[in-house]
Amino acid sequence: MEYAAAGQPQIIASLAIAGATGPVTMAGSLALQNAEVMAGIVLAQLVREGTPVIFGGVSSNAEMRNGMLSIGSPEMAINAAATAQMARYYRLPVRGGGAVCDAKSPDSQASYESMMNLLMARLSGMNFVLHSAGILESFNCMSYEKFIIDDEMCGMVKRIKRGYEVNPDTLAFDVIKAVGPGGHFLDKDHTFDHFRTEFYQPQLSNRDDYVSWQTNGFPQNAATANRKYQEILETYEAPDLPPEVEKDLLKFMEARS
Repeated sequence: MEYAAAGQPQIIASLAIAGATGPVTMAGSLALQNAEVMAGIVLAQLVREGTPVIFGGVSSNAEMRNGMLSIGSPEMAINAAATAQMARYYRLPVRGGGAVCDAKSPDSQASYESMMNLLMARLSGMNFVLHSAGILESFNCMSYEKFIIDDEMCGMVKRIKRGYEVNPDTLAFDVIKAVGPGGHFLDKDHTFDHFRTEFYQPQLSNRDDYVSWQTNGFPQNAATANRKYQEILETYEAPDLPPEVEKDLLKFMEARS
């Protein structure tokens, strides 16, 4: 209510836990989530009509063996898609979860659960992805190593969403004709002109052949991420706020005071 009174944009979000704080059926939990979000939006408008809002939903299911919230489940991903559809129905921007998981360490479980949720959020059309990197144990903690790994996932997901650019140059009919059957494209100008922008360039993933990987000491993903985050922290320099941005922020604050 204080943020609404100040005219601040707000994320109005709900997290119904199917089988615990919401109906066990995903459709029922979606209905409850929707009612809670709409109630929050109405309240914001009653405090200050025209308050900018973002429709948020991160509902999932309970692990029925222990009653704990699960955010690494397929149900989390399904709800993300449904939440995005509901927000479009109301013509509102939408917030969802990102690379979230139930894993307790940055292991294979963390990877497949996080990629499932992050990719679904992006392909569903989420406008604001909260927790896009670092989350472990159902929101209870974070990991620097996982943050670095998730950053790699974010790059991959952005590349997937970008898709193909189709035009005469990218179709490369003339290059295909010039190479002909049995030829290769490794030394062609077209390849050198496009490969840096056409392919995602990994910052963490190991794409060496097995012999090279073996020669380099069998590097493991989590260990590489550990070294990388420590290097980032050791060399980090806080960026200055651009003067024009600071000026605009002060004006905004004074107008709302």
